[in-house]
Amino acid sequence: MRGRAGMSWIRVVAILVILAGFLGYAYVGALMASQKLYERGIIKESPMPTIDAKAIATQVAQYTAVAITLLAIAVVVKKAVESTRVLGVVKVGDLQRHLLLVGHTGSGKTNTAKQAIALAIRRGVKVVILDWKGEYIGYIKGATVVRKVNPWDVGGRSAKEKAAIAVELLREITRDIADVSSASAALLLRELVKLYGRGVPKTSEVVESLETFFRSAMAERRLAEANMAAALLRRLLWLQIDEERKSRNIIGSDRVVIYDLSELGSVYLKTIYSLTVLSKTYYQAMMGGQSQTLKTLMIAEECQNYIRGRRFDEPPSIGERVANELRAYGVGMVLISPDPVQIPWHLSRDVAAVISIGLQAVPDSIKDMFRTIDPRQVKRVMTGRKAYIYYNGRMRVVGYPKPPRRPIDLKAETREEPTEEAREEPKETEEVQTPTPKQPETQAEETPIEQKATVESAGEPLE
Repeated sequence: MRGRAGMSWIRVVAILVILAGFLGYAYVGALMASQKLYERGIIKESPMPTIDAKAIATQVAQYTAVAITLLAIAVVVKKAVESTRVLGVVKVGDLQRHLLLVGHTGSGKTNTAKQAIALAIRRGVKVVILDWKGEYIGYIKGATVVRKVNPWDVGGRSAKEKAAIAVELLREITRDIADVSSASAALLLRELVKLYGRGVPKTSEVVESLETFFRSAMAERRLAEANMAAALLRRLLWLQIDEERKSRNIIGSDRVVIYDLSELGSVYLKTIYSLTVLSKTYYQAMMGGQSQTLKTLMIAEECQNYIRGRRFDEPPSIGERVANELRAYGVGMVLISPDPVQIPWHLSRDVAAVISIGLQAVPDSIKDMFRTIDPRQVKRVMTGRKAYIYYNGRMRVVGYPKPPRRPIDLKAETREEPTEEAREEPKETEEVQTPTPKQPETQAEETPIEQKATVESAGEPLE
């Protein structure tokens, strides 16, 4: 186990260099003193008859200077290498295999994530941030900020695929109140396929479809399915409220996209937004093909809410499945959670690195490594404010992450995204200016009631 804060090997080299220089000067001083005593006749024999004390002193000084220079170069090179790694240890390229970042509230998880963001931007990697508390808005200037999304824009390549993803999302977010049966899911899937066939639906359209399904279930006395539909409608109430909220999205650089979830009214909304972003990111990355290099870095704050923990015999959630697949397409994730117990148990084993800020957050699978610590180093390693990094099969102990010195400026212009009402306003103006013909209205008024019924029945679609 090594500690970056101590840099023990640098201290050892420095001590050896200083000790060698001190012994060299002491030896030369002793020779010069003996030579003076010989010249004054105090001693009869010269210690080194052919010695040139000044030349030796000059050589020792030269060698010492070379050693100090090499030591300084080594320190500078080490600092330069550490400046390109997260907390001086984890390579940015390895983040494609995900990084698990755990620690109690206020320990410095966000500071560590900001360091990873700065390194990724420096390498030209796109960054997507799920910002649950609004902690990244002021840190990155010129970024695109998304505060409102359509939760039904889940990605997918066809109407059926999009509908299937939407149904799975609904089942995921409602599993704590009622499980949607296979029959209900099939009926809902059929309705959503119709909606996605016309484009990405709105929440109001999905609610209308669910209400139709609810009335049908009640009419046929399928009370269990009706209760499930009612539970879905209750959950979708927050989405209906959110649909009425004004959009304050900011269009900036596409190098960094921040999904600001701090203004949402409930954890449920934050969760569905996060799952929507995960799903859409996955399908966008899949269209680009597999990659062996890091293309996109996603900062997943409070990931325990949408990459939920589970028992060994339970199937993985949507968030867990997507997180496992993203790495194959060049998308790495920084999974941030206060406690590793709240996330799937295998994540601490199936990531490139685990950073635990504070000893209490170290996963149980890694705590076994502390048994190999030299008992004389236990107090130094396991006390104080430290971060523990498990990376490439070794444990490293470093100091607490420090906040960034200055924000990141992408030097990009930003503008507010026009709202949906502003985009529809020109269409309404054109409709007002278009004259409405009066002749068809007159004919309609003169049409007999019996003829109206015939025309209406003729216009109904065939079953």
